Amino acid sequence: MKTLQKKLKSGIIWGMVLFGSIQWSMAQRAALVSIDLRGMAGIDSSMIAQIARTEASKVVSFEMMDRYDIEEILRQKNTTNEPCYSKTCLVNQGKILGAQIMITGTVERLGNKISVNLREISVNEDKITKTYVEEYLYLPSELNRIFRVSFNSMYGKTIDGVELKSLTDPTYLPGGSNNPESIILKTAGPRFGFTGFTGRAAEYIQRPKADGGLEGIPVMFQFGYQFEKQYLNEGNFQGLLEFIPMITGADQGQFIPSFSLLNGFRSQKTGLEIAFGPSFSFSKVAEGYTDSSGAWKFAYFAPAPYQLEERLDSRGTTRLNPSFIIGVGKTFKKGRMNMPVNAWVRPSKSSTQFGVSWGFNVQKAKVKAVENFR
Repeated sequence: MKTLQKKLKSGIIWGMVLFGSIQWSMAQRAALVSIDLRGMAGIDSSMIAQIARTEASKVVSFEMMDRYDIEEILRQKNTTNEPCYSKTCLVNQGKILGAQIMITGTVERLGNKISVNLREISVNEDKITKTYVEEYLYLPSELNRIFRVSFNSMYGKTIDGVELKSLTDPTYLPGGSNNPESIILKTAGPRFGFTGFTGRAAEYIQRPKADGGLEGIPVMFQFGYQFEKQYLNEGNFQGLLEFIPMITGADQGQFIPSFSLLNGFRSQKTGLEIAFGPSFSFSKVAEGYTDSSGAWKFAYFAPAPYQLEERLDSRGTTRLNPSFIIGVGKTFKKGRMNMPVNAWVRPSKSSTQFGVSWGFNVQKAKVKAVENFR
């Protein structure tokens, strides 16, 4: 019986302690009056203090005082609302406000970084009870996310790893909102290269002109231009639409136009790329038949028992030939110079065309960073 009474008494005591602790925690009032800004030209300090106050209220277990309550109490106490950053000043200000916790900090630009230094001060104990220091990318427009991560870290809350990386790693989202001054990889520019033909296409190119051929070599020079439009930029991954008009055969006195519309995917970090899509070329096609000796006869009708057929022939009519092309490549970077090198293939039933190309471009300017935060 005595053992039961002791356990009951002990349980009551611990319950009262726990209840008192909860009540004390619930009664804790915190205030964030100001944030010290250094080297952050064009940014309003009162706006940043409000952003910090809002993000802190989402994390701390204290009752965060409202901006207007702080201003009203200080006005009634005839106390100026001047910036206050030292521990002594903040403790005195906390007593005036009736706050047990004062939160303050410094946000300073250090080159292309933002240094965040936060402090929690106990008014009753007259000491700093928590601190937090971290460097982020210089992203003034992302200060709300920077404070969110900082307060979560300071109070031991779960942090979104992706969000933290996007605010601290300059290679995580090149050219994106987390890294606006980085150069986005672009390979639009002139293209040069060689293409080879097999099958019926190679036979047509080598065939004598008197027999409707080109009397050439089935390897030709190409030149053109690649236009590209980025529709996706996520991390190091780019999604692209590419339009590539080309002229083939100028080295052999030929003018063979073609154009391709490709969907491409590229890594900004490695420069590796794969692209595929429809391609269209222009060629001359004639009708005729193959006689008993195996010779092809140019004709508009075939006598019995022969059948009319089509083939590539310089004496025929020009047609648009659709096909499918797939290519791979890598962009080599030297400073702001980009040098893409690509290999591609255009397969078909009767012949296959393949080639290699290279090009260059120069990025003239970086994307301008956001300098002001309103």
